[in-house]
Amino acid sequence: MKSALRRITTPLLGALLIACAPAAPPFPEDAAGQPFSDDFEGEGPLQGYTTARAEVLPSVARADGRYRAELSDNANNKTLHFNKDQGRLDARPRRFPFEVIVRNVGIGSLKDSQSPPRPADAYVFAGLQVHAPDLEAPESAHLVVGHRGRTLFTVEGKNTRRGRSGVTDEGAGVAPEGRADLRIVGLEDRSLRAYWQLPNPQPGVTPDAWRAYGGDGLLPGRAPRFPEWVYVGLITYAQGDAGLPFVGTADAIELVDGLPKPE
Repeated sequence: MKSALRRITTPLLGALLIACAPAAPPFPEDAAGQPFSDDFEGEGPLQGYTTARAEVLPSVARADGRYRAELSDNANNKTLHFNKDQGRLDARPRRFPFEVIVRNVGIGSLKDSQSPPRPADAYVFAGLQVHAPDLEAPESAHLVVGHRGRTLFTVEGKNTRRGRSGVTDEGAGVAPEGRADLRIVGLEDRSLRAYWQLPNPQPGVTPDAWRAYGGDGLLPGRAPRFPEWVYVGLITYAQGDAGLPFVGTADAIELVDGLPKPE
């Protein structure tokens, strides 16, 4: 009986979430139907992104074939993504359903972006965010890698709805080099599933071994009620000043329409 009820209520819940989602502004037509990938070749500003709050984290660019965000000033927690605080986001619009993967994303030192800082207690992260079309509204979900206080070298998940965040992590030491591959799947019912793995040095050659965040892929807290499209992209942020300066980097990002093929 319980399994039968579950089969009935799950589709109804998805339909209810869609019905209750806020109306979205028109989808940017220049992005309609366009797959997007970026391996950050060249030097200089990021290309092809919509940027929110660039002033709080101005040192973001393509450097050494990577996305690179240098964070040295976090006055008044201006880079933070938590509750009503919203830092910088570099993103692309995407309709549901979609899949996004970012490769070898994480934290590093100013001298060596691939060598992580090792503070005793700091909140420093880089990773993926899915954000409502209104970039000023505190409605988002993210999956990031870095240090969460004294929980070092971890993967953090967070939902923020109406300016209230729920947050957990995967435990200390799960990302021992402060880096991971991150993946978020946006389903047809406009819910999200999150996955991560240690960096795959040869994607497309070596099979990925994704781990569902929290065991079921669900991010913590109350999930935002996303409309038919969202912004999806990269964030780097800190809470407080401990662990600064540092850099957030990523090797590549790929955004595709539709659901992934069964593995």
